[in-house]
Amino acid sequence: MQLFDLATGGVTLGTTTPKKSIPVPALGSTALDWVNGITFATAISAAAATAATGSTAPTTGLVWNADYV
Repeated sequence: MQLFDLATGGVTLGTTTPKKSIPVPALGSTALDWVNGITFATAISAAAATAATGSTAPTTGLVWNADYV
C-alpha cells in the first residue's frame, strides 16, 4: 500500500513518491498502529502496487481498512 499527502489527481503511480509505503505480503496481511500517527496536510490518497514506489497493480484483490482521526 502507498499513502500520499496529495489529492488523487496529484498522484502518478510510479512517479510520485509516497509519504508512507506499507508492505503487505502476498496472500498475507499487515496490521499497523502508529503511536504518534501520521500527519497529512493536503489530503490522504492510497494506492495498491506490487512495489513500494511502483505502479503495477496486484494480480489479486485487496481489502484495506483504515482508521482516520
